[in-house]
Amino acid sequence: SNAQAILSDGIPKISNNYLRGIEEETTCYELKNTYTENIHGCEYYLFDIDNNIINKYNQAHLVSTGDYISEVILDGKNKTYTVVVTGDIDGNGKVTLTDTVAIKMHFSRTIELEGANFQAADTNGDSRVTATDYLRIKYHIQKKYNIHDNEDFSADEPSSSEESSNLYDEENWTSGWM
Repeated sequence: SNAQAILSDGIPKISNNYLRGIEEETTCYELKNTYTENIHGCEYYLFDIDNNIINKYNQAHLVSTGDYISEVILDGKNKTYTVVVTGDIDGNGKVTLTDTVAIKMHFSRTIELEGANFQAADTNGDSRVTATDYLRIKYHIQKKYNIHDNEDFSADEPSSSEESSNLYDEENWTSGWM
């Protein structure tokens, strides 16, 4: 799937059982006002990763990678869709340095990103987690790039020559991290 196509109109969309296109630090209340039940097609509830229902007026809970929505359908065949907040690999609703550490650990095979966490790390929707995804998140944190916009990404401005060499070869690029 192409992440840019999913995000093109600013409204979250469902793709492969994931709800994508939610920006970091979005509250449940904001989600319900943006991604209305009319847009979704039926009533739905938001649950956190621990299966706790989040009240639609909740201004405190940040919608996070790993949360999910469950449809309310009268025939009892409720469908659920897992939330993916691009860049929010650790599931706290924000894009932070902890998320870059998760990618580094994935590259060094200390952890294996899977499911929604992998989807959050795959910032360009190419079904791979690469050094480019790492740099997009890093630059987003540094406010040099917005991973939620449709702008093209160029790694022409790495912060060190080490990052620019072997950019697409994670094996060499990540050696010495752990």
